[in-house]
Amino acid sequence: MLAALGLSGCQFNASGIAGNGDSPAADASPDIADAEPQSDASDANNACGGALLSAAVSVDGVDVALDDQAPHAQVLVGDLITLSAAGSCSTDGTFNYSWAITPADGIASTIEPNPTEETITLYAAEVENYQISLTLSNRGGNKVSREVTVEVRGWQRIDGLETDDPTNADVEALAVGGGYVWIGTELEAHRLALPGTPNQFELLNDLLGPDDPVIDPDQATMFFDSDSEFLWIGGRNDAQGPWRIDTSADPIAIAQIDFTAPEALGTVAKARSFAPGPSGIAMATDEGVTVALDNLTFLGAEQPDNKKPQALASGDGRRWAGSNHLYDLDNPGPLLDVLADEGDDRIRALAIDEVAGVLWVGTADLGVASFSHETETTIATYDVANGALPSDRIRAILVEPAGPHQGDVWVATDNGVARYLSRRDTWIQLGDAHGLLDRDDLEALAIDVRDDARTIYAGSRNGLVYIHEP
Repeated sequence: MLAALGLSGCQFNASGIAGNGDSPAADASPDIADAEPQSDASDANNACGGALLSAAVSVDGVDVALDDQAPHAQVLVGDLITLSAAGSCSTDGTFNYSWAITPADGIASTIEPNPTEETITLYAAEVENYQISLTLSNRGGNKVSREVTVEVRGWQRIDGLETDDPTNADVEALAVGGGYVWIGTELEAHRLALPGTPNQFELLNDLLGPDDPVIDPDQATMFFDSDSEFLWIGGRNDAQGPWRIDTSADPIAIAQIDFTAPEALGTVAKARSFAPGPSGIAMATDEGVTVALDNLTFLGAEQPDNKKPQALASGDGRRWAGSNHLYDLDNPGPLLDVLADEGDDRIRALAIDEVAGVLWVGTADLGVASFSHETETTIATYDVANGALPSDRIRAILVEPAGPHQGDVWVATDNGVARYLSRRDTWIQLGDAHGLLDRDDLEALAIDVRDDARTIYAGSRNGLVYIHEP
């Protein structure tokens, strides 16, 4: 997010030429550069602020003020940045651009199309404060420079979950909504007011009434439904549940789902994943995929190929479930193999990019695949061997839903985070050097996008981290 607004450079062009270097415009005569200015020189100088040459610089479309000393942009590591000198002014109508970056490591090589263009894009793969300078010159030998500061942000810790019992810091599930980040650990369920503030965790069981059912330890999955403002929690191992919490109620209201009724599943089941259904909520359980149209009563279950679905995703009018294969729940047909290699292809995570029509598939130990909705074929596979990922063991995937980074993909593994930059079709890996340190064994991801700011939360076996663009 940009921290400064200001200078809007003049766009006066005395000779009628707009271009880079000594190349005249296509519709100009060959000797136009030698032509006399079409207006008085003093008027031209005044049009350029009293100078023969003036430089304007914008970062992601926002002009940078000349006298601003604060960082002109604060971005997340990997964010694509657009720098432009559009609006600069030259009395002879010619421009030569030269962009330079200090320090150059991890960023200079990402400039496109090249450092001599009026507008460039780049991204930083390292956490650093970068000084980006533009040197602008014209045919008359005049030269002027401008400098821009870009702060690239990495992961930060949120402490407060640590107790005498280390399992309370083992974050297994995350969700964002209703003004909170919701956290499921091996020991307790918590909430934290947004934006994340250390030592402000609240235990959900402490917020419930004396007659309410208790949320068991070991919450394996969470989902916040923004339409109903219900938080859904599923447990693993000996945990009961699942639970539905009405976060709009004061105090919050909880209901425990009973699967054992004959009109429901007729048996005890563990919730493994949630997603919006055609209406109501869909849940992947070890008895199959079931839907509650009323957000409470789950009637029957679809059990594709008698496999226990591990992951569930819906969007773009489609519902997908993953276990040892990928299943299209709305168009039953042949089983879909997104990864043809031999081995354990148990699908652990699914996420949909509705804009691109891509389903992202994370597996237990074969990496990530992108899958086309339209053709039902694998687009590409990514793993350690091809340099995309820090580990092939995938725990969670999220797709940025909106904004300038829509379509970027964040992947949590047991050895750090990988980020896919959709506009560059490239991956960067985030680990110790980017702030994860002892919290790189990750299990969950969630994103909070509000106004111009965005925050990504990641849950690890040693606590919570976040990366924030203010």
